[in-house]
Amino acid sequence: MFNRLSCALAASILLSIPSIVTAGPITYDFSGTLPWPVYGTQQFTGSFTINANPVVVGSGDNGFKENGSDVSITLDVGGHTISFANTPQNPNVAQLIVDQIWSSTVIGASSDLVIVTGGGQTTPGSDPILTGFGLRFGNSADTLFSNLKAGQLATINMQNFDFSTAQDSSGIPLGAAEANYGSAGTWVPATLTSVEAASVPEPSSVIVLAVLGIGAMVYERRHRRRTPTGRL
Repeated sequence: MFNRLSCALAASILLSIPSIVTAGPITYDFSGTLPWPVYGTQQFTGSFTINANPVVVGSGDNGFKENGSDVSITLDVGGHTISFANTPQNPNVAQLIVDQIWSSTVIGASSDLVIVTGGGQTTPGSDPILTGFGLRFGNSADTLFSNLKAGQLATINMQNFDFSTAQDSSGIPLGAAEANYGSAGTWVPATLTSVEAASVPEPSSVIVLAVLGIGAMVYERRHRRRTPTGRL
C-alpha cells in the first residue's frame, strides 16, 4: 500500500511541475538610484511581484489594471525595507497596469506597456518621506497583445515580456522609475541600473528533490518494519 501511495505521490508531483513553474506570481529584482537621499543614501535595490497570467482586454481598449495580492513592490534603502503591498484594508497600495500603445508615426505599429506602481505608503523616520515608487517598461516587440483581437478577454503570459531589454517611451534603457517624496505627492524621475528575473528552482531540481524525498520516505518505512521493538 505504501509503495502505491509513493508512486501516486511521485506522479502527481511530476505532473504538477509545469504549473508550478509557469503559474502564480513572478518576481523581478532591480536596482537603481533615487534622485534624493532616503535614509542617508540614494542607492536602492528591490523587487516587484506581479501576476504571471493576468486576464486582460485585447488592443483597442484602455488596458488592464490589477491590484490583487500578487502585486507588490519592495525597496531596500539604507538598511531599511519599504513595502508597497495590498491588504483587504488597503487594496489600492500596489497596482499592475498592462496596455498596448499605438505608434503615432508608424501606421499599424504598437508596443507593450507595463507599469508597476506603489503609493499611499508613509515611511516613518525618513527625510524626506518616500511615499510612492513606480516602474514603467515598454517593449516594441508587442508580444503580449499580438494574438488578441480588439475587445477580447484572454489570459496572457507576462513571462513573454522581456523586462531586461525594455525601454520607456523616451528610449531610456531598461525603463523608467519614479519616486514620490513627501505628502505633497511630487513624483520625480529615478534611475534603474538593473532588472532581472528572480531565480527560481529549475524543473530538474524540483524532480530531483521530489525523488529524494519519496526515496527517504520509502527507506524510513522499510527501516521501521525491520527494526525489532523492545520488550520489558
